[in-house]
Amino acid sequence: MLKYTLILLFSIFQITQSNAQSIIVWSGESPLKISDFMAKSPLNSGNLYGCQASCSIDFGFRMSAASFMLTKNFNNKVKAVFTRNTSYLVANTEEQKQQLVAYSQCIFDVTELYARKFRKRLFEEKKAFSNSEFYANAQEELQKELQARENYIQTVTKLGQNTEELTKIRTQVLAEIAELSDYCYDCKPKK
Repeated sequence: MLKYTLILLFSIFQITQSNAQSIIVWSGESPLKISDFMAKSPLNSGNLYGCQASCSIDFGFRMSAASFMLTKNFNNKVKAVFTRNTSYLVANTEEQKQQLVAYSQCIFDVTELYARKFRKRLFEEKKAFSNSEFYANAQEELQKELQARENYIQTVTKLGQNTEELTKIRTQVLAEIAELSDYCYDCKPKK
């Protein structure tokens, strides 16, 4: 019986580790690499060029009503994540793959920017007697802005092929991230 319990616990640990390893939380110090794109492309190879960078903003919290009422800083409840096992690259050359990785990094950076904007809105809009859905409008508005910005970057950079434009856009995004330094994942905003 102990043997089966240990096997079950080990299996659960492996599944948990596998899922944890497929997620990358944004960090300005750990850029994406070709090896981070682990999904098999649904596109056939040939003269195709494209990618799926599965970037998203994760937000969730669980706390008692009393804790919720006293909590104003939700920074550590909001994460910009890249999902490795649903992201893929399709390119013919190493140079094209690097362009797609650079494009995906820019999209990941934009996702962190909007995660910070969301953290800021949560901090500013959370009141002592807010209900647990206080974030819904901010989340919806910022998601629309994020999608519009991603579409703009995709169009203007031709999915990363215009490297000069991509560099300019990424520099601007990183400057905007720096302006919101109080709203990083583990920061405590000034009151």
